Amino acid sequence: MFNPNRICFVFKISVFILCVLTALALPPAHAAEVVLSWQSPDDSRVDGYHIYWGPEGYSPDPNQPDTTINDPDATTYTITGLSPSTDYQVSATSFDSDTDPET
Repeated sequence: MFNPNRICFVFKISVFILCVLTALALPPAHAAEVVLSWQSPDDSRVDGYHIYWGPEGYSPDPNQPDTTINDPDATTYTITGLSPSTDYQVSATSFDSDTDPET
């Protein structure tokens, strides 16, 4: 005898097993992220921030920041794609239109 409830149950179990096997077959994500936060300086000349990061011991080029934030009111930035097994150093500088090497 045809039992639609049983077929529906078998279908649901099959889909569940397929989803679990697919999830187990996917490579694990190994990227890390860090959220930087700072207190904005009490200086009306600030136009934004340059953020620099690299493996521990690197020397940043002040003329080539990894990220430029053109918002003087910004107080956070998230760096993504970092390796969880690497130590990083991060630095940030504020800039104004008179001292920004990129403008």
